[in-house]
Amino acid sequence: MNREGRDKDSFFTLTRDDIKEETLPDLKKNTLQIFLSMLVFVTFISTQIWMDRRAIGRHESTFNIQQSRQIMVGREAMEDRLRSLISRLSSLTNTSLPQAIKMDATDFIKERLSLMVHANEDVAAVLLKLKDGTGWEYSYNRLISPGPAALRKAREAMALGMDDRSRKASPIRVDTVDIVDRHPIMVITFDIFSGHGEPQGHMVVALDLLPAIDRYVVPLRGGAHGWAYLVDEGGKILYHQFPSLIGSSASSFLTGDGEAIDTMMRHPSGEGSLYENYGSGQDRKLVAWDTLRILNRKLLLVLSTPEEDVDAIVQEDRTLRFLLGLMLLSSLSLSFLWVADRRHRAKLRESEARYQTIIDDQFELVSRFDTDGRFSFVNDAYCGFFGFKREDVLGKPLGSVRDSRYARISMELFKSISTENPFNFNEERISMPDGSTRYLSWSNRGIFDEKGKLVEIQGVARDITDRKEVELALQEETLQLENLHSIVQKLTSAGSKSELIRSLIESLTEEMDYRSAFVSLRSGDDEGSELFSSGDRKRPHVKTEDQAVTTEHPLVLQREDRLTQLSVPVTFKGRKLGVLSVLSVVEPKEREIKKISILSDHLARLLVLLEVMDKRTREALIDPLTDIWNRRYILKHLESENNRIKRYGEKASLAIIDLGEFKLVNDLYGHEAGDETLKKIASVLKESIRICDMVARYGGDEFLVYLPNTSPKQAEVVLSRASQMVAIRDFPHPVALDYGIAGFPDDGETIEEIIKVADDRMYAAKARRKQKI
Repeated sequence: MNREGRDKDSFFTLTRDDIKEETLPDLKKNTLQIFLSMLVFVTFISTQIWMDRRAIGRHESTFNIQQSRQIMVGREAMEDRLRSLISRLSSLTNTSLPQAIKMDATDFIKERLSLMVHANEDVAAVLLKLKDGTGWEYSYNRLISPGPAALRKAREAMALGMDDRSRKASPIRVDTVDIVDRHPIMVITFDIFSGHGEPQGHMVVALDLLPAIDRYVVPLRGGAHGWAYLVDEGGKILYHQFPSLIGSSASSFLTGDGEAIDTMMRHPSGEGSLYENYGSGQDRKLVAWDTLRILNRKLLLVLSTPEEDVDAIVQEDRTLRFLLGLMLLSSLSLSFLWVADRRHRAKLRESEARYQTIIDDQFELVSRFDTDGRFSFVNDAYCGFFGFKREDVLGKPLGSVRDSRYARISMELFKSISTENPFNFNEERISMPDGSTRYLSWSNRGIFDEKGKLVEIQGVARDITDRKEVELALQEETLQLENLHSIVQKLTSAGSKSELIRSLIESLTEEMDYRSAFVSLRSGDDEGSELFSSGDRKRPHVKTEDQAVTTEHPLVLQREDRLTQLSVPVTFKGRKLGVLSVLSVVEPKEREIKKISILSDHLARLLVLLEVMDKRTREALIDPLTDIWNRRYILKHLESENNRIKRYGEKASLAIIDLGEFKLVNDLYGHEAGDETLKKIASVLKESIRICDMVARYGGDEFLVYLPNTSPKQAEVVLSRASQMVAIRDFPHPVALDYGIAGFPDDGETIEEIIKVADDRMYAAKARRKQKI
């Protein structure tokens, strides 16, 4: 066979060179890896399921605790509101009404009862009936629902209250709690007694609980789909989010029929969960409750949350746990890789350790000494830095080459080196031949033989001049910041605007050594300004200050008197308050401009703070409608005045003023006309008194006038003149000043006693005026 034939046949021939040997996979190793992966996955899923079950129970418990706190807060707020209202009504039946009945002031009684209904949205109707033989009766109710129906409920309660069998009941009691026109109405009876304890009649008040429910019950929500409702002792629903359930029995959708209601009444707050059946399906609800106690009645506040709201949080927690689990698995994987990498790096460090010293010290100042302190080696960097030649240094002691002080310190450091402390550090300050200063950081390390004996000391120096300069600059800036801090602390302690600015100017001129300092405060209308200065005759350049305020950036001006003016705007949140200017001999640097800007920012904030404090102080002392003193301030002032009068044996007078026929102004012309009338009355009273006298708004249409060093007869002249001024003024409807005057200290020892005497005399004057009419 020829060559061509052999080549053709070899194309179809399989030879040993055509077969490549490949390593078979390690089946045991792969099987172990798969088994470990499956084990980790199963463990992860099992942990997730176990944690999910625990999370459901934990979130249910958390929801119950949160709901119990919410329902407790709602119950306390609603109880406080109702008890406060009942307390005011009780005060009316114990004080004002018996006195008015004694004086036969029926118009006053009608006015007070109708005003009570108008002033309190919780009062739907009121009914008063006397037992003095006349059977006099008066009723008043809101014209809108549920006022008329609530009045009928009050009449039913009045019929029971007038019965002899109810005499032994409490003088204040809840007769009924019922639903009237879809409003929960609570009917309360107040027995009226004279000062000798004789029964004079009854007052029945129908309270509408819906305003209190809208404020304190409706906002209670256990979740996105939860609701709160109100139940009476019999289990009847007084309020519910679904109007169709109002009036029905709560046991119709609470499990165990009436057992759930009994459980709630026995325990003041919810401690677990119940099942509620509402609608066509059965949904699990988490329920919390609390008992609302009003006089002799108990109501039940219930907060219900569907399970889906809890599941939503559990779902978020489940997702978070899954992500945390994945992060944990990823962290484990990274940890294995990190361990493998550390082993690899350890091997590299072993091979690099013997060369590390040469690489680190190659460009540093390197020198070696024997145990006697003689040079045994210096590198080129060392010789070049100090200007030595190597042959002039080797073999010579350190003290003959370097400064004797540095040589003494270095020898002490060399002697302290041992196998326990093989190295130490020190810094050196060097004055260079060109006049500059350099700083070196020395690292001294001992070289020991196999027996641990010190044979040489190697010193390696690094140039740390740049770092040292930064440290010194930071130290200087720290001192300046401490100075700024002390100035700011001094400014913060200022109690007024003038004191604040004076303190700042003194700090700038005395502590920071500026020639002059100025603060120019701009008025709100940008038409005028108020200038504060350090007392120097020099004045700042006004155009530069205006430009600084306009651009809101610091400006520097070289003045004709060879002084430099720095003007920095004083602004707060875009509000241009003024400008701070200083005069100095030299041009200020960037750091000084920054310091003045910091002081300007603090000045702006403190000015605004003082302005807000002045405004808040005025709001706390002045009645916002009439712009005269408010009740809180006048009572506090009268306490101190009473003590002063007792101490020095002086006298004073106090008058309580009530506006007669003021209710007609509101009824006929509206509350805006009533507010305008109050403003005019306050203006008349301020015109009628002296500068040393005080007038305050004591209540709705009541005023208090205090006249020091004035007898009641003299006060009568002042109040009579004020009444005449009111009579000739233009009002929407004629009003009269009914006033009573009491004297210090003849009419009482305490302020309360004096005010009560003046109040009684005012009511007597009002009754006399109405009898004349």
